Amino acid sequence: MYEPREVVAHFTEGQGNVMIDTSPEGLSVTANSTIYIAPVMFDWPPNSTKTLGVAESQGDSSTGTIQKFNHWSDGGTRIHDITVPNNSITYTAFFQTRHFLDIVTDYGNPSGEGWYVEDSTVTISADSIVEISSQLRQRFNGWIGTGAGSVTGNNRTIQINVEGPIKEQVQWSPEFLLQTGYS
Repeated sequence: MYEPREVVAHFTEGQGNVMIDTSPEGLSVTANSTIYIAPVMFDWPPNSTKTLGVAESQGDSSTGTIQKFNHWSDGGTRIHDITVPNNSITYTAFFQTRHFLDIVTDYGNPSGEGWYVEDSTVTISADSIVEISSQLRQRFNGWIGTGAGSVTGNNRTIQINVEGPIKEQVQWSPEFLLQTGYS
């Protein structure tokens, strides 16, 4: 500079850096009703109000595995408002991995079919005998299981550690009524 000059600087209030993430990573989140894939970063003005949300469950249920919403890191409900702080912050939506335990049978009313949290232990059981007619009944003969954690065996009541989608098929043996008569 060869001569004095006046320099004026204009500052604006800093932007709040807000990261929205999911656990497991890569699920959908909404910020002000717009859908994003986590993790996603926003530069929002401090003290502004924003709405965060996630779907109740994510994934294709036909695969036998879904992600079910559990909680937010800030304790907020599934869809809730936040006030953007002056500092950087991360909001994480935590999900539980759930797998479907499918029980397939031609007879009776087995118990235990449904969605279960990964690594949970589940007890399932089947009827011992199912009356089909006055001349025929089916007797429980065993389970044939497929999938991570499934069981194959002949106990009517079994425990399964759910590690993935599971299919348990009930096996039956027919029993026929034999009548003898005297003349």
